[in-house]
Amino acid sequence: MAAKKKQEIEFRYYEIPQNEPCIALLGEAWIRPYGEDIDSLHFHNYMEIGFCYDGVGEVVLDEQTVVYKPGMFTLIPKNFPHNTNSDHLSLSRWEYLFIDVEAFLREVYGEDSFYAEDIGAIINNRAWAVDASRYPETAALIKNIMDEMRYKKEFYAESVKGLQLSLLMNIARMNQGNSEKIRKQSRGVSNVI
Repeated sequence: MAAKKKQEIEFRYYEIPQNEPCIALLGEAWIRPYGEDIDSLHFHNYMEIGFCYDGVGEVVLDEQTVVYKPGMFTLIPKNFPHNTNSDHLSLSRWEYLFIDVEAFLREVYGEDSFYAEDIGAIINNRAWAVDASRYPETAALIKNIMDEMRYKKEFYAESVKGLQLSLLMNIARMNQGNSEKIRKQSRGVSNVI
């Protein structure tokens, strides 16, 4: 029996510009075939949040594959291997946000806050590729942040920070089922009964 080929995983580094609340990849540049000439997974140093407006294909979340279609969003924690592949390299339209969850929560709750650590662990607990109709409030927050970053009206950064906090708390709620286990692990507490 032949040995299974080890899959390559690429690290993609982003840096949030000074005085910006997040990175927003928006507009026509993100209408493209996804997965073209890419045979590997990748991961980022920040949480990636994507919204699909058009197109179909697959989102690979580590070892899980989910079919995507318009009206879906993805929530991918930092350092989580993933990839997006359009069907037959057809055009898809996505837009993305990249959020430094830990730095943002430290800014909100204080540098030494155990609460910030706990909630960050819950938020980064799992990846999602889900139809927006299942979590309409979360989807609306994603799109509102994207619009604030797109138009950059007066006080947009402050607005994004408020929306971002609401979004992260919605993600924590989505991940709530594993929250007690995560809290114990983040504090080094064993789960032994």
